[in-house]
Amino acid sequence: MQHITFRHWIGVKSDSFFGTLYADFKPFFDTYLEKYDNWKIAQGLSKGETSQLSLYFNEFVEKLRAWDAIVQVVFLEKTPNYRSIFPSGKSIFYHGTFEQRVEQLSALAGRLGKFAALAALKTEITNYYKLVHDELIAHQNNQTIIKISSKELEAARIAIGQMLYGNLGLLMNHYKIDSEQISSFFPLDIIRAKKKNQEDSPNNVYTLLLIAKEIKEAGLSFDATTKFLIFNNGNAEIGIYTTSAKDSPPPATPKFKLQPNEEKECTLVDLGAFDDRYMFVVNLDDNEEAEIEISIL
Repeated sequence: MQHITFRHWIGVKSDSFFGTLYADFKPFFDTYLEKYDNWKIAQGLSKGETSQLSLYFNEFVEKLRAWDAIVQVVFLEKTPNYRSIFPSGKSIFYHGTFEQRVEQLSALAGRLGKFAALAALKTEITNYYKLVHDELIAHQNNQTIIKISSKELEAARIAIGQMLYGNLGLLMNHYKIDSEQISSFFPLDIIRAKKKNQEDSPNNVYTLLLIAKEIKEAGLSFDATTKFLIFNNGNAEIGIYTTSAKDSPPPATPKFKLQPNEEKECTLVDLGAFDDRYMFVVNLDDNEEAEIEISIL
C-alpha cells in the first residue's frame, strides 16, 4: 500500500500542498523500505542456514526409535536399568521446543555412560548431539538477526503509519468538498483484517502460542464426538495430531494442517485415531512463531 500511495504523491509533489507532504513523508518511506529490505535479507539467509536443521527435525524421531530399540536389546522395557536410562519416559524427546529436545540428547548420552554394553550407542548419540547442537547455535544466531531486523522494521512501520494517519487528516481537510479524491492516496480496498472476528466465537476458545518447530500438547479434554473449530491466527503453517499416550512419538507428517489465516471444523477422526485422547499442535515453520485458536463447539 505504501508503494502505491507514495508514487501517487510523487506525481503531485510540485504542488505546494503536496510538496510539503512529500518532503515530510519521504524520509519515513525511505527508512521503511531500508528496514524491510534488511528484514527480507535476514529471512533469506536464515532459510538457507536452516535447511540442514530441518533435516535434523525430520530424522529426530526415527533416530530415537532406533536408539530405543538398541537399548531394549540390552535392557528390556520397564526394567530398572531401562527406566534409569529413560527416567521420564520418551515424551521429553518428542515434545517441547527443539532446543529442549536437543539438550535431552546430551543428558541421555550421559546416562548411557554407566553401561559398558551401550558404549557404542553413547558415542553415536554424543556425536549426533554435537552435530545438531552446532547447527542449532547457527540457527539461533540467525534468529537473533531476524529479531533485531523485525524490531527495526516494526518501529519503521509504526512511524510510517503515524505519518500516513496524519496525512489522512490533512487530505480530509484539503478535499473536504470532494472527499472521494482521498481514495487515490489511501487504497483501502487492498487492506484486509488479519484477526478473526471474535463476536461469533464460542466462549470455550483455547489459544496456543508456539515458537518455530515447537510441539505442544493442547491440554484439552475431548472424546470421539467432540467437534472443534480451529483457526490459525499466526504466520506459520501448523499441524495437529492426536495420540493414545503422552509419550507416543509424533507422526512424520501431521494428519491435519492449517495455513495462516485458515479456519476449519473437524472431529477426532480428522486428527487421528478414534480412541486417541491427547492432542498435539506442531509449528511446521523453521522461523515463524505460530498462534492457534481451538474452539470446542
